[in-house]
Amino acid sequence: MKKNSQRSPLRMLSIATVAIGAACSSAQAVPTAEYDALRALYQATNGAAWFDNTGWIDNDPTEVCNWFGVTCDQGTGHVVQVLLPDNNLTGSLPDLSNLNFVHYFDFDYNLLSGPIPANLGTMTNLDTFHATKNLLSGPIPTLNTLPKLSEFIAPGNFLTGQIPDMQGLTALGNFNVSYNFLSGTIPPLTNLPNLREFNIEHNQVSGTIPTLAGLNTLSAFIVGYNHLYGVLPPVPAPVNSLNDGDSTLCPNNLIQRTDPAWDAATGEVLLGYSWYQDIAYPGGFCSDLMFADGFDPRVLPF
Repeated sequence: MKKNSQRSPLRMLSIATVAIGAACSSAQAVPTAEYDALRALYQATNGAAWFDNTGWIDNDPTEVCNWFGVTCDQGTGHVVQVLLPDNNLTGSLPDLSNLNFVHYFDFDYNLLSGPIPANLGTMTNLDTFHATKNLLSGPIPTLNTLPKLSEFIAPGNFLTGQIPDMQGLTALGNFNVSYNFLSGTIPPLTNLPNLREFNIEHNQVSGTIPTLAGLNTLSAFIVGYNHLYGVLPPVPAPVNSLNDGDSTLCPNNLIQRTDPAWDAATGEVLLGYSWYQDIAYPGGFCSDLMFADGFDPRVLPF
């Protein structure tokens, strides 16, 4: 995977904002376990070669809150954010569980390999985990033990295994693991009252699509380029918040039945098609025949 050599202005502004916020905090020692966990992260991901490692080479625990990408709670001194996107991190993520007050990790657009730490599921304060376009492999860790989780974003990796159980993730708003190698089935999507986007396209997921009833905030349901089959469930009810044109259902092996609501959600109605019709699909219809030879055209759009 080719690394991203330039940073977007928005990403740079975000990083700069975090850096300024950290620099403005008063010097205080973070707990030893958190300091050690950050040092382990630095060592495991070749911190000496990061694009910006300001402060990380210091051995003074009172300066941790001024390290690049680190934000601390000024009242408690605990580390609460570790934001290192597009910063040339390589190697594998170490055990992060001693950073148990962190609510936001951002490792987007690096070259991290190996698994997402299995004990991520013990970090009960975590609300946001980003790892877009790395080289991560292995399974997605347990997530249903994270009551505050609102975003899990890890597209463009080499993740395998099943989509984990999501029951109890009442804060979850965005789940995006597209462009990986996940298999198994889609887990039940009930009791997710704040889910806005569900994106698993370009994987190897099979089985039927579960009911979407009660997903009243769902605006995008993106499941194309898998091996799904069976009858397409109705759009969410009693409230359908799917944006016109923001969802994809094909290619898959779903039974082709007319559904005006899904025609609108997929945007095909604007082209005069039903949800299962498009000249871009093999033969013009929704099927997964394009995967028959085992080839998955993984042209990442990001």
